[in-house]
Amino acid sequence: MGIVNFGRASLRAAGIAVAIFLAACGGSSAPDGSTTTTPAGSADWSTLGGREAAATDGVVIGSNSNASWTTYDPPAAHAGIARMPVQYITMHDGIRLASYVTLPADAAGNPATGPFPVVLVQTPYNGVVGSQVDALGGADPYIVRHGYATVVVDVRGTGQSGGVWEAFGETEQGDYAEVTEWAATQPFSDGRIGLYGVSYLGISTMLTAAQHHPAVKAAFPIVPIGDGYRDIVFTGGQINPTFIPLWLSLITVLGVTNPTALTDPANGLPIVLEHLANAALKFQAPLILNALAGDPDTAYDGPFWRTR
Repeated sequence: MGIVNFGRASLRAAGIAVAIFLAACGGSSAPDGSTTTTPAGSADWSTLGGREAAATDGVVIGSNSNASWTTYDPPAAHAGIARMPVQYITMHDGIRLASYVTLPADAAGNPATGPFPVVLVQTPYNGVVGSQVDALGGADPYIVRHGYATVVVDVRGTGQSGGVWEAFGETEQGDYAEVTEWAATQPFSDGRIGLYGVSYLGISTMLTAAQHHPAVKAAFPIVPIGDGYRDIVFTGGQINPTFIPLWLSLITVLGVTNPTALTDPANGLPIVLEHLANAALKFQAPLILNALAGDPDTAYDGPFWRTR
């Protein structure tokens, strides 16, 4: 009964996650509803401005106005998918990150013989929850049935992974390279990696792609941010006291939604306690309080935000 209730709580948390997640992911357009963009290949590809440049008017692309889309929907190469048991990837400092591998399979769920190209997703929202809610890091069955393996990894200090979470900090970004190397060298992998994800997962996609690992052949980030300080946390110079605390709370809740705390308490319970201590004493709560108090290292642009 405890495990059943635990699973229901996970799904409720996932529902909250989707609501907050979608509220944070929005687009933008000109007042008249039109959109502008800068031609591909331009050195000044962004018109939004940043630390080094002021915002400028966009430039409309008109050279490809007669292009048309062609539907590409080949038949599935495999009838089913196979979700493998959780595996742990050991980082250079001994911290173990939880990974969830999904492979193409036959109709009975028997994994097909690889190797396959790999779609890599790195999430703070807990791969267990992601297996129920694709947008939070689950493997897309369509992609898997078309011949791609998917590796979902809980970033350091979240989900079932050990360590301390610091939201895109230097250590987490270092993990991205090690995770990519692991995914590229597994028996089920053909050595080619595609990066994918939405929001936080899109940001981890971009930060991983920027490391230029030779195995990475493609990246598909969806609604990532460009500058965390300006885009979300201190938009217009005013701290965001609504979304950010809710979001940090969400990460904390999903970080303690760890089935191994019940099924394997010797290993799972210490991870849950570590996540709680990090949230209360080291990162989440102190970050909010420091920002509200005007702490120079948090409330103003500087090394903390530049790293991210």
